[in-house]
Amino acid sequence: MGLQVDVVSDIVCPWCFIGKRRLRGALSHVQGPSIVRWHPMQLYPDVPEQGTDLQAYLERRFNNRPAVRVAMEQLTNTGLQLGIHFDFDNIRKLPNTLDAHRLILSANAVQQDTLVEKLFTGFFEQARDLSDREVLLEIAAESGLDANRARATLEDDRTRKGVLEEEQRVKQLGLAGLPNFLVNRKLSVAGAQDSATLLQAFDYALFGVPEPDAEAPTLH
Repeated sequence: MGLQVDVVSDIVCPWCFIGKRRLRGALSHVQGPSIVRWHPMQLYPDVPEQGTDLQAYLERRFNNRPAVRVAMEQLTNTGLQLGIHFDFDNIRKLPNTLDAHRLILSANAVQQDTLVEKLFTGFFEQARDLSDREVLLEIAAESGLDANRARATLEDDRTRKGVLEEEQRVKQLGLAGLPNFLVNRKLSVAGAQDSATLLQAFDYALFGVPEPDAEAPTLH
């Protein structure tokens, strides 16, 4: 019996980056085959196609500069424990992530994992401008995607519609919170839970809950 984890995330969601690293830690303890698939959910769908100033956007949205700074410090400290070096001071632009999701959906499972990791590190650690299609295509090439196919993906309006349709499908499944891990299509783990919690979810999904009459829970 294999393990399948469907992950709902966005590449500008810092907790999604943390969740990915914690998922990697959990999967390192899994014996047997496993597959991870990534699904789109835009955290800030109202951001214009060309992107917008990150700090100004966050201050408008949350209306509390000190709270934003405290949150970034918490994320930085949590990230360091997982080998993530958040560089919030150098990130100038918040991108619209629709194009990034188009590339992710076009990739196979192995390519997806590499691409998602490089998009996360590109944005959060290297402050690369993910609103620039040429930057996205560079990252796609670094991730092993065919350059011509990647460019065609971004030029085909059907892939744009595909992302929006997939977002609606995910919302209808009740998985809109970020990040969200659907394990073997039966158990949802909401939030960037630690590796131990994810391993517990894997056991539930693979072997069933301990009590014979209990329903498999959604873990928060």
